[in-house]
Amino acid sequence: MQEFWFAAALAFAGVPLGLAAEAWAARSIRRKAPVAARSRRRWPAAAAASGACGWAGWRYGFGDAEWIAAVLLVFVLVAVTITDLRAMLIPNAIVLPAAGVAMLFRVLWHPLPLWHYAAGAAVGFGLLYALSALSKGGIGGGDVKLYLFVGLVCGLQDTLLSLLLASFAGAAFGVAGLLNGRRTGRRTGPIPFGPFIAGGAIAAMSNGESWMRLILL
Repeated sequence: MQEFWFAAALAFAGVPLGLAAEAWAARSIRRKAPVAARSRRRWPAAAAASGACGWAGWRYGFGDAEWIAAVLLVFVLVAVTITDLRAMLIPNAIVLPAAGVAMLFRVLWHPLPLWHYAAGAAVGFGLLYALSALSKGGIGGGDVKLYLFVGLVCGLQDTLLSLLLASFAGAAFGVAGLLNGRRTGRRTGPIPFGPFIAGGAIAAMSNGESWMRLILL
């Protein structure tokens, strides 16, 4: 019962958190994409943050400070999902401060040895940098730098899992778009990868062991 009430409290707190993430996202892209920054669709962000924060409360409970890392992950990933969907940008103004906060938090609280989180950031950044080079611009620098933050929050194993899940989902979406474009005769535009990173990271942190069992079946 205690877990239920804590999850409910975090879900309630997730509404203003999502609205704050939307405001941060809009402010971060105001100069480069002023039209996109003026969007008034705020409640999807609030709903997504509320659901994900409620999950964090249920998953960890108040006694495990890892719920703070999960809420931080949700807040930042909601913001970058908005900027990427609206303007195809993941701004440094979001990613770099978020990585700094994540680094500080992991120094203070780390269920795994610190090197797991440092390795997660380094390996995630390095792998996505390689994918960016191979894709010749298909993956942007913002996506690459976002994995510094994801790695510091999630650790090495969940970072690798999140990248695998994000790549699978992004590839499936891209193939579906290509097939639909051939059927309708319309060319598909560039696909923002940030939302897939967000989904992969949250899925990996929520229940990485179950995802690994499913993948290895």
